[in-house]
Amino acid sequence: MLKPRDRLKLFFLPPSSRIVPPLFVCLLLAGYCIWYTSIGKFPAFPSPDKHNYYIDLGESFLHGRLSLMEKPSPKLMALKDPYSFAQREDVPYQFDYSYYRGKYYLYWGPVPGLVFAGIEGISHREPPNALLTIISYIGLSFLLSVILAQIRDQFFPAGPGSSPGIFILSGLVNIPLLFLLGRPEVYETSIIAGQFFLFAGLANWMMYSKTGKPFWLAAAGLGWGLAIGSRYNLAISILLFVGFAVVWIGQERRGTHFWPDLGCLLAPLALCVLGLGIYNFARFRNPLETGLTYQLTVPVRHYFLGSYLPSNLYAYLFYPLTVVDRFPFVRATLYENAGLPPWLGAVSVKAGNQFDPVMVGLLSSSPSMWLLALGIPLAVLLARSDGRQPVLPPGRFAFFAVILIASLAQLLFLLVYYYGAVRYLADVYLLLTLIVAMLVWRTDEMLRSRPRLRVCFWVMVVGLGMWTAGIGFFGGFDIPPQIFLHSNAALYSHLAQFWNRGYDDLKTILDILWIPKVLRFVLPLVGYK
Repeated sequence: MLKPRDRLKLFFLPPSSRIVPPLFVCLLLAGYCIWYTSIGKFPAFPSPDKHNYYIDLGESFLHGRLSLMEKPSPKLMALKDPYSFAQREDVPYQFDYSYYRGKYYLYWGPVPGLVFAGIEGISHREPPNALLTIISYIGLSFLLSVILAQIRDQFFPAGPGSSPGIFILSGLVNIPLLFLLGRPEVYETSIIAGQFFLFAGLANWMMYSKTGKPFWLAAAGLGWGLAIGSRYNLAISILLFVGFAVVWIGQERRGTHFWPDLGCLLAPLALCVLGLGIYNFARFRNPLETGLTYQLTVPVRHYFLGSYLPSNLYAYLFYPLTVVDRFPFVRATLYENAGLPPWLGAVSVKAGNQFDPVMVGLLSSSPSMWLLALGIPLAVLLARSDGRQPVLPPGRFAFFAVILIASLAQLLFLLVYYYGAVRYLADVYLLLTLIVAMLVWRTDEMLRSRPRLRVCFWVMVVGLGMWTAGIGFFGGFDIPPQIFLHSNAALYSHLAQFWNRGYDDLKTILDILWIPKVLRFVLPLVGYK
């Protein structure tokens, strides 16, 4: 039997064993994803109440059409101004479709629709709603493991061998990402497919930076192009990544290699952007029009305003999590303006800010994100270094900076958008996970000469990661439309009995230690209610 000291040594694995923990976590997540999306009924995938519009778009593509097969109501077509909510209020129409010249369209990126069209064309069967979210989620776990491995090998070679596993786990088992799995509709499919292609591009770029082979550059450009074709607002991050890549190529591949390598990166990206322009022009006679102008949703005065920022900032970062003492313990937090500080609620109403019925803050639902605070002491050390001993050497500092700026720019986009939704947090969550990993590894380097403090530090990192995954795991059972409760009540009941019994036993022990009385005062301070 291993001694405690030997168990700790296993965490700091040698380089030859570093692939094992991330691979194990990826396989574990793949099994969990399939079990979760099939509601424990694999290989069957019960159909949710809401249909995934991307499947309809795929069928339209198979019939050679850019518009949807469904025809609008004659009453809608007869309206003088169908985009006026007052005029169409009593007329049947498809909510959240785009309507243009007598046809319905989707305003989300077309790439997921092309994927569904390919799958249905090969299988001759309508794909399950969740198929693309499953593929993207599992693929993201492996892509994240590749990226983390490359970051550690290139920038932090002394990083503990087991550490990528905890970052992968906390990066993918959390409320924002599981929200996409629990509701595999068109919105969620667009978001997670965009993240998959974004990280595919980033993984391929890192392989190029390691090997220098142009093939990886072409794959990176294609991945980033498909990411924009899945979710348009990811162009913000991709523009920054491409700028960083161009500068890097210019510095590292001077001479005859610069232009061929640059062409390998930009050609597939340009082809994807050109394809999107042609697609939009064929639909709306405008290459820059995605259909957002013609969508049939709730009335909106302005899509983007600075006055949305205060209430969005609080909702996205600090909106409290609801915890109860019965399974699933973490409840879907129903948004209400009363949950905002009074002055913010007034600002939100006045500005016309709107929120999804379910909302939860990033810092409230993901304790691993508290590790972003490590940037404060590291920044202080950087300021005091006077350039003699930089906190991050030039190469990894530049990479860290571009990831940080990309994530903040993507977050700013969300903060000034009129509508807030927990699913949008997925646009920044994995980028922030990379930031956390780099901050943790840099802090670990600084603690190598103090082994006891280093062990305590990693106990905290692992604890916060497991806490995040625990919140995500339990919260996933209450994500609307609560598919486990309504589609597999027997399994839900067994899970509830098991976890409630375990909780009651644990509570008895904690009551003896007076810990609940301490938590009663501590938890409200970190956003729980």
